[in-house]
Amino acid sequence: MDKKTVNLKEYRRARKEKWFAKNSQKLYLFMCEFLAHHMEINYLQAAESYQSMQTLHAEEAWDYTDLRDLIHQTIEKRLCEQIYGRLIKLSWFDSRLFSKEEVIEYCLSLYILNSINSSSGF
Repeated sequence: MDKKTVNLKEYRRARKEKWFAKNSQKLYLFMCEFLAHHMEINYLQAAESYQSMQTLHAEEAWDYTDLRDLIHQTIEKRLCEQIYGRLIKLSWFDSRLFSKEEVIEYCLSLYILNSINSSSGF
């Protein structure tokens, strides 16, 4: 590639990194507030309930990935449009940089990590 050719993938990655440097705290606070109002139980409670239901119904063994996929599907079906719809109305959010799938993944990761951190005293 010569100096005048722009690597689009690199350009987008750099723009996203720059955006995160400037707005990550705003996104974090928005997501925390959203989760506090829309997720009735934390991840650890959900995991305990899920494991109890699996045992009660003599289901096959499950793992973290199964539960994570189930929560991901739930967020995608029930909350995705609402989360993304609110985000795109905010002046600091750039919808050109983030797909709905990326927003769901960020939301899910934050949900799990905040639940674990709050239960361990962090």
